[in-house]
Parts: sequence; structure tokens; C-alpha cells
Amino acid sequence: MLETQNDSFQTAFFSFSFFFAFLYFGVFKSLYVYYNLNIIFSFLLYILLVFYHFLYIYLAVFIYKRLKFHLLFFPFILICFEYLKSSLLYGLPVGNFSILVYNIPWFTKSAAYFGSYFVGLSLIFVNTAVYMLIKKDKLSFAVLVIFLAVLLLPYSKITNSFSEHIAIAQGGIPQQEKWDRGYLERNLHIYLNESSVINKGVIFWPESAYPYLFEEDNNILSNFVEQKNIALVTGLVRKQDSSFLNSAALITKEGISYYNKQHLVPFAEFIPLRNIIGKFIPKNIDPGDFKSGSGNVILQYNKLKIAPMICYEEAFSDISRKYKLDKANLLAVLTNDAWFENTPTFYMLHRNSVFRAVESSMWLVRVANTGLSEIITPKGKIYADLPVGKRALLYKNVKITCTKPTFFDSYGYMFARFLLLFVSLLIFYRIYMLRKQKAQGLEAR
Repeated sequence: MLETQNDSFQTAFFSFSFFFAFLYFGVFKSLYVYYNLNIIFSFLLYILLVFYHFLYIYLAVFIYKRLKFHLLFFPFILICFEYLKSSLLYGLPVGNFSILVYNIPWFTKSAAYFGSYFVGLSLIFVNTAVYMLIKKDKLSFAVLVIFLAVLLLPYSKITNSFSEHIAIAQGGIPQQEKWDRGYLERNLHIYLNESSVINKGVIFWPESAYPYLFEEDNNILSNFVEQKNIALVTGLVRKQDSSFLNSAALITKEGISYYNKQHLVPFAEFIPLRNIIGKFIPKNIDPGDFKSGSGNVILQYNKLKIAPMICYEEAFSDISRKYKLDKANLLAVLTNDAWFENTPTFYMLHRNSVFRAVESSMWLVRVANTGLSEIITPKGKIYADLPVGKRALLYKNVKITCTKPTFFDSYGYMFARFLLLFVSLLIFYRIYMLRKQKAQGLEAR
């Protein structure tokens, strides 16, 4: 037993831990550089996150080796634990295997049917089956053909379309200047000046682009959109009663409507178990507790039915698929990834948006303070983007295509839940069979 544990740990550690350390390095940089935490404490928190992700991989490898499964079952076990990682506690649906093939349509198209976990399973399974094929395992060939056939499923058919002018303003404001009081007015005017050339359509600003606590009365943004006769979707912080909200606002000459962020980031927007953990959080880095939104809100302008998501929410497909079922036709991700400043973490996050677009077969606008800002097609291709870290404006007349809800929209992670049930039953059956074999071996003696 101990030998199996050690062997499983070594296999998982050398196969995945360095990759996760690479992937999450931006978290360490954010804690140390922008939160001004002690370098040792920052490193320990960073390692804790890496270990948490690694733990699920280790459990998958341990079960596979301990119960002596056939190699073909390993991808199923691995993705099953990836789904658990993304669902348990507050969820960590980032750094999944599917991000490795986000720009290969042959893989990603199946997300419209079974979600991104099936894409990750396909990637691992195809590699496993090819390896076994080289080893002349006949079973692998048959199962590989089935998987390849699934990857040939067609895209959704277009039901109608319309054109709209869409602009993205990227401020390129360094994180150390974003909330510095000496730069707040300048930061606002960066976005106002960039947007001044737009005279029709809707323009998107990133998360918390408005640098003050937002108040509807006498605000400069309403005056701006009225003068330009355009619509503005921007991230901002506002106060409702005694609570603070991280919001996306649609501002037009007719008025203002809001969406409030639902999936708040633990330790950045609220402190889990504050009565216990809060005692150990230094006051200078305590974010306070934002209030989470109560549900999806579609922001409508002309024919556009905009489905806003803020920051971390681009990783949660339960939000985007519900928007599609409510007849939204444009996903919009407002974020500020400058916290991770050109690290692997920075370049990882936008890949989630590609899968949200494909899963629901919808156009997606992603606007970020320093990038990656882009427009993504329903097939997951980058239609247009802006250079990372630059102050820039993207302005396109986009033909928005609409489809009926995809299979994934209608049924969500049914495949992942079925996989969880299948693997659970498989584990219990395997335990039963190994115990039975052991008992028979003892009787034979």
C-alpha cells in the first residue's frame, strides 16, 4: 500500500506539478508585487494553490494504480477528478486540460455538445489510444475510432443574423497605477479619449474601468454617451444600501441598467469563513466583502442582447449557457488581468472565453485593461484582437449570427456528471473484484 502511494505521488509529481507551478506563477507575482505580501508568505500561498490542484491529479493517479485499471480508463478517471476540482468548495475551473487545445477547432467544436471537460478527455484519450496503438493494442483502435467520430460533429446552424458596430477600449493602465489616487482622473480620461472617435454602436470598457465609486446622479459617463449617441458597457464599483457590488453597467441616453458579479473571487473580493480566517488577514490587504449578484441580467441595446460576465466568471459555463437559454446573442467578458502581468497565468485566462463562445455558439467580446482583448466567433476563432499592454481601440462592424441553444446549453455538464457516476461505479466494482480475487487466492492456499 505504502509503495503504491509513493509510486503514485512520484508519477503525478513529476508529470504535472511543474506544469501547475508554471501555470499559476502569476498568482505569486500578484501577491508579492501588488498585494505587497512578504515574499515567503506569497510563495507559501502560491505553493498551496499549486498543491491543491496537484492533489486532484494525485488522487486520480493513485486510484488508477492502486486498483490496477486498464490504461484506457485512466483518462476517464483523470477528467472525473478535474470536474471535482472545478466544482467542490468555491470551484477552481481554471488550468484544465482543455486549455491546451483552445485554438484547435477540431477538438473545441465538441464543447458545443458535451462541454470543455469532454475536450480535455478527448485530448488525453487520443494521446493514450495512439500510444496503445503503437503498442499494438487492438482494443485501443476501436475506441479511438469512436472518439474521432464524435470530434466530427457539425457546428450549430445559423437561424438569423444582424450587424452592429462594436468597439473595445483597452486602457493599458499598469496595475500599480490603476488605483493610485494620483492617477484616477487620468485613468478615466484615457478611456474617454480613446472612445471619443466612436459615433455609433456600443463600446466596451473593462472591469472597474470607471475608477471612482459610481453614482448615477451627475455622472460623466451618461453625459458622454448622450453627446456621442452611443451605448457604453463598462465595469464599475457601486454601493447598494451598505453593500459594495462589482458591476457591469449598460449606459445609454435612455438610462442605466446593471449586472452584478455572481462568482466572487475568494480572498480578493470576499474572505471565506471571515469569522475564523479574517482574524489572520492583515488590514492593509483585506478586500472587504463584496456582495454577490442574484442572477443573470441581459443588457439590451438595439438588437444586441448582451450577456455580461466579470473577470473570473468567464471560467463558469453555468452562467453563459443560462444566458443563451434566455435568448442572449452576445457574450461579454469584462476583466482586469493586469494583476498577472505577462505571466503564464495572464495568457491562460482568456482561453476560457474561447470555450464559452463555442459551448453556446455565440459571439463573445472580451475586454481587458491590459489584454487580452478580443472578439471571438461562435466557432472559437479570434476574429480581431488588440496588442497586449498597449492603449488601443478596436472598432468593427460585426455580423452577429444567432443559433438555437446547443446541446450543451440545454443539458449542461450532463456528460461530466455521467462520467462522475460511471467512474464511481467503476471504482466500487474494481474494489469488489480485487477483494473477491484476494479471497479466492486465500481459499486456494
